[in-house]
Amino acid sequence: FAFSVPSINREAPMKRYHWRVLPQGLKCSPSICQYFVASLLSPVHVQCKDAIIHHYMDDILVCGPSNTVLESTLDLVQQLQEAGLPIAPEEVQQQAPWKYLGMLISEAQIWPQKLTICTEIQTLTDAQKLIGDIQWIPNTCGITNDDLEPLMPLLKGDNQANLLRELTEKQQKALTQIATKLG
Repeated sequence: FAFSVPSINREAPMKRYHWRVLPQGLKCSPSICQYFVASLLSPVHVQCKDAIIHHYMDDILVCGPSNTVLESTLDLVQQLQEAGLPIAPEEVQQQAPWKYLGMLISEAQIWPQKLTICTEIQTLTDAQKLIGDIQWIPNTCGITNDDLEPLMPLLKGDNQANLLRELTEKQQKALTQIATKLG
């Protein structure tokens, strides 16, 4: 994610900021991420009309009716990477089953990924990973927003990744209920 901030009255060059992760607490950060990824993918959509390109935040699904269409689309996505949209090589999946938004997708079937959650939350990073893993599967496992609500305060406060977090009894109970629903 990158953006520029202009100086007042153009007294100095714009300051350029680049983050691989949006800072916690930044208002509208999901919307900003969606907007920038969409704007980067728009030229690919125009050039590869036969390909299907879906994205949500930083998860991008690219499929095509043939390997030729898919390869040309992936070449364009590679150009985006060179232009500053980071795509981790391990995230590029070219063989079934594909993982996307908490689901496994094969040629004939879509089903939820088997998810195991780590209930040992010690830092902000642990809390972010836990809630990020859980957020994709509520509909398929019966997890409600009320189940997740006690965990949300873990994401608040100082945004230092290694800052220690301690679970309350209510949060521990919520984690146990979620783990039970995941089965």
